[in-house]
Amino acid sequence: MKKRPDPSKALPVDEKILFNKEVTNIDWNSNEVIVKCADGSEYRADHVIVTVSLGFLKQNYKTLFTPQLPEKKVNAIENTGFGTLGKIFLEFEEPFWPTVNWTAYFFLWKKEDRDKLIGTEREWLTDIPIFLRVDAQPNLISGFVAGEHMKHFEEMSDSQLVDDTMWLLEKFLGKSLPRPINMQRNKWKTNKYFLGTYSYMSMASQEHNVVPSVDLAETIYSDNKKPVLVFAGEATDEYSGYVHGAVGSGFRSANEIINHYK
Repeated sequence: MKKRPDPSKALPVDEKILFNKEVTNIDWNSNEVIVKCADGSEYRADHVIVTVSLGFLKQNYKTLFTPQLPEKKVNAIENTGFGTLGKIFLEFEEPFWPTVNWTAYFFLWKKEDRDKLIGTEREWLTDIPIFLRVDAQPNLISGFVAGEHMKHFEEMSDSQLVDDTMWLLEKFLGKSLPRPINMQRNKWKTNKYFLGTYSYMSMASQEHNVVPSVDLAETIYSDNKKPVLVFAGEATDEYSGYVHGAVGSGFRSANEIINHYK
């Protein structure tokens, strides 16, 4: 978009972006693609670049596209793994952790302590492997959450989340700690437009001969060889799970349409 470092050189992109447009169907039955939205509006295009998350595709591909996607594409959607990594950020008035030569706290449980949490409201804490420092934010630490309790992590109250994480930190550090002044967390799993964070190669991928960066990324063409459905997003790139993979997929998709007209 060329906004930085000189805003005067920005490309006229922002005014072309439409917000709050929930797409309900993409009709690619003819040489022109019709994008239908929940508010009743429709948009006609020569090409559509689909960048929704793999989690959204898994849940909605049967109704999102008219006609149905080819069997090879469906096989890739159904058999590429998609999961959730949660993050929680705690801000304090000042650090209680070492400020020099310190990176992270890792949590290694004794079996008897872990067993005591099973079946309790704090069982989800066993899904936190680490709290680590945040670059350029000296008063913040960030925790990662992954495992079977992601839904509970996203739906519990803010106060309970803070209480539980501070209990965890105090247990492992063996001392009382100040309360955080602020907390933020992500809620990707329960967001109906994402339903998770990013993709991964699974056993099912190998069993069904799926290579996501090839099969998920494969473009669908019209009868006259025009790229009508172009697929982008982190799951379609060899660097799946990473921002630079998502960005790279965008350049790849744009270049395919540009090259079509060349």
